[in-house]
Amino acid sequence: MTSNDKEERDASSVAAPEIPGFGRAITICLSEKYASFDGRACRREFWFFCPSLFFLGFVVPALVFGPLDGYDILTLFWIVAFFYLLTPVSAAVFRRLHDVGLSGWTLFACLLVLSCFNPFNPLLPPALRAYNYLKYGAYLLPSDNVYWAPYWYWNVAPFARLEAIALFAIVLLWPGTRGPNKYGPAPTKRPKSPAIPFDDRINEQ
Repeated sequence: MTSNDKEERDASSVAAPEIPGFGRAITICLSEKYASFDGRACRREFWFFCPSLFFLGFVVPALVFGPLDGYDILTLFWIVAFFYLLTPVSAAVFRRLHDVGLSGWTLFACLLVLSCFNPFNPLLPPALRAYNYLKYGAYLLPSDNVYWAPYWYWNVAPFARLEAIALFAIVLLWPGTRGPNKYGPAPTKRPKSPAIPFDDRINEQ
């Protein structure tokens, strides 16, 4: 028996995740799997959850508190919402990547690329000033320009960030692997419970 066969056998022994509707997806991500980084999540679960959460957690409060000049309350709300939603959103991304067959740590690879091509990353200017020293024989003083970067960096950085975001979005939109993979069984639709006739419900009472 190969290692892949063993992984698929172990995955098939785990209960398959469901393919949820809109409300059910939010319930799964915010309650049942709030901090669950294991298993798989289908496209419907992820894309029902994350965009709607952004709309309800950031857009709606801005429309409510903004006209009332409640920007202090709005800022506090956003800070609390950010830290509360960071875990379930990260867990949902991990499970979506698992459904495609990739490791959840792919998320951090994308964040690393975005960080490296961010000219305003406070960790980068010293390294770039060191590059300037090696090229011109002198350090660029922080007073000259704190966020200095070579011309090629300013030209490459926006395209690199856009390409990383686009590639990651394509991965999250990619269909999941057919059948079980090493992260668990494929999501399946739950059968609907049969409706009980009204007369039978009266008789049961």
